[in-house]
Amino acid sequence: MNRMVVLVAVFFAGCEAPVSLESYCRELVVAECQAQQRCGRISSAFDCSSREPVSDCLSGRRVGLANGVLQYDGVAASACITEIGSSSCENIQWTALISLPSCLAVFHGVAKQGETCGTCAAGLRCLTSGTSCGTCEKVSTPPRVLLREGEACAPAPVDNRVCAAGLRCLDAVCVREPVANEACGEIPCVLGAACVEGLCVAWAEAGEPCGPVGCKAGLFCSSAATCEVEKPLGAACDAVEQCASFLCSNGVCTVTRGEGQTCGLGAPCDFEFTCLDGVCAARAQNGEACEPRGCANSALCVDGTCWDPMLECR
Repeated sequence: MNRMVVLVAVFFAGCEAPVSLESYCRELVVAECQAQQRCGRISSAFDCSSREPVSDCLSGRRVGLANGVLQYDGVAASACITEIGSSSCENIQWTALISLPSCLAVFHGVAKQGETCGTCAAGLRCLTSGTSCGTCEKVSTPPRVLLREGEACAPAPVDNRVCAAGLRCLDAVCVREPVANEACGEIPCVLGAACVEGLCVAWAEAGEPCGPVGCKAGLFCSSAATCEVEKPLGAACDAVEQCASFLCSNGVCTVTRGEGQTCGLGAPCDFEFTCLDGVCAARAQNGEACEPRGCANSALCVDGTCWDPMLECR
């Protein structure tokens, strides 16, 4: 009986619990924050669980999800978040994190290989040009290769070969970025430090004077010239850098505005909406006039009318 219990426990330990669509955006930014914090890029004083998405990561996808031409994989989302959390510090750039195989599988279409597409099933890419419908084809992407110090590189990555985090491609060779208290100049300092009069100076930590380079990520320079933890949603603020959400509106830390909410300078609408006469309005959808709202993120303006390949090419 005990052996059976152990086997069942091992089986379920390897299963990813799906992440709900509603919580995906927030869990994604929290996982990225925790990874950056683990690698020393964000102050340990900052509470990553308070990090909110700057904008809706589903923007441009909601129409496809609602019409069944785009699907969300909660298990892949869970794997993506887990993989981000355990990523090597050498691969910690945001563009590298969201390009992880599990993250690329979170959203996918339903069109199969050789079929007309606006979006394709997992593992396929919609090959198109301009405003014509494309065809789903299998396109192989070389696995990402992190180059070490001293290895040959190219300013524009070739075959997905890039210098690891903390390195920079200089004269076709990956060279180490100088850290705090090392000389700098031609090569910029590593993330977490800035070059001041030829010497890398580390960003200040919580409670320390802001100094010549300012505070570490997750902190802001207070009126007392010391580094304090960024403020959560709803907290009083005087400037955007004080807020963990990167947005201070009417003296309060907030997020981008949704449909029907007031908007303007310092109070922008989320990507799916546009500020029209001081109110956030939904962007024009497929078949609607482009002006004055502009087209939704998944659509193009063609001859004055919004054309959405996700909906038209199926």
